[in-house]
Amino acid sequence: MLVRFTELEMSIRTTIALLDKDVDVLLPEEWLLAQKIKLVLQPMKELTDFISGEKYPSASSVIIVIQGIQEDLKELKTKKENHAVFGLMESLESELMMRVGSLEESSIFTNSTFLDPRYKNIFFSKEETADLTKKKLRIYWKKKLLWKLGPKLRIPPARGPKQRSAAQAPAPVFHQFCGEDLTEFRNRIRLSEHLDPERFPK
Repeated sequence: MLVRFTELEMSIRTTIALLDKDVDVLLPEEWLLAQKIKLVLQPMKELTDFISGEKYPSASSVIIVIQGIQEDLKELKTKKENHAVFGLMESLESELMMRVGSLEESSIFTNSTFLDPRYKNIFFSKEETADLTKKKLRIYWKKKLLWKLGPKLRIPPARGPKQRSAAQAPAPVFHQFCGEDLTEFRNRIRLSEHLDPERFPK
């Protein structure tokens, strides 16, 4: 509503001037204040549009969008504004901190962001947080896969080199579980590729 109101400033002024009634009007400095408030609220509008545009909003986007709003507010605060506009920015920042706190201390949001191929480790404010998240995920999935596939990975005992022939050589481990556990194997490969540091952007 504020955006539409400021866009129609000249039309509103002209209409009020033509009215044969004694009505309150906005002063020029109040119109300027409305314009500046619109700029402060613009990041919130973009956040709303972003979330509304996704069919299934995911937790992986939370850190990115909140971080974007905080950066925009910090940049706006560097400009010289009047007390009302500055107070609005202070209120927005404090409300964000009160509602979401430090998102990078939450394993739910950090894990979701890291595992999302759109974001991975790019948007973490600290490199240590990305490294710690990667380490925790690798440990978790390693334990998970060993627990699920471990009992089926029966590797035959080693034989002497003279007793082993090409025909008698034990089958590769992959063939022992590629039937019913092929999906888990593929997921393991995808996870390894995702966590491969060489694939990370420099």
